[in-house]
Amino acid sequence: LLLSAAGILAQPANNNCANAIFLDDVSSWCSNSAAYTNINATDSGINPTCFPNNSLDVWFAFTAEATTVNVSVTGAVSINAGGTLENPQFSLYSGDCSNLTQVECANDPIGDNTIGAFASNLDIGATYYIQVSGRLGATGTFKLCVNNFNQAQAPSGDCSSAVVLCDKDPFTVDYVVGEGGNPNEIFDEGCGCGIVEDNSSWYKWTCEVSGPLTFTLTPLNPSDDLDFVVFELPNGVNDCSDKTPLRCMASGE
Repeated sequence: LLLSAAGILAQPANNNCANAIFLDDVSSWCSNSAAYTNINATDSGINPTCFPNNSLDVWFAFTAEATTVNVSVTGAVSINAGGTLENPQFSLYSGDCSNLTQVECANDPIGDNTIGAFASNLDIGATYYIQVSGRLGATGTFKLCVNNFNQAQAPSGDCSSAVVLCDKDPFTVDYVVGEGGNPNEIFDEGCGCGIVEDNSSWYKWTCEVSGPLTFTLTPLNPSDDLDFVVFELPNGVNDCSDKTPLRCMASGE
């Protein structure tokens, strides 16, 4: 009985900065749901600016291979739950465990049970630390996502000024807003999915070889609604006048 109780109360292996779990590959990486927990964690005594009180925290680390990172922690959301943690919060640090410098901090004060944030100007080759906990002593399991990437140009709401993609590296867009100067670019083409252009983002690329195309769009908030249309530009990447819809999807279809 004593051994069983000790096992139940065991602290997470990454209970402090010195024992942070090292994440080897943080290019569009996500853990499984409920992969990590701060249940039975203790307060490290390191309290970033956005945490309202001392926290029961656990730690992760990674080496930057690009200049921008997006970190998200997902707990008890209603769709695609990442775990049981409510009101997650996290802080990102540079330096080492004896001399940490806060780079970014984010918390969920309204009960979304998921939180994410971006940090830029990372030093390639440097180690960064992620401290995860729940507001006001909340504990539970959670899913952690980290995407370390070189930021693409800010998104455009119009085909004519779309961002040109030069490679197939994954990237994250922190937000999109508005429908650009022409709000009817999708409607005019009759794509057949019932999509109305709103908060749109346009990207262009030139196919290197003929064949099938696959891509993945992952919302930062699991409950967000993402739609898409793929067009062919028969007159070249700089001419949107005769664009032809090839494939579209409205979420849920």
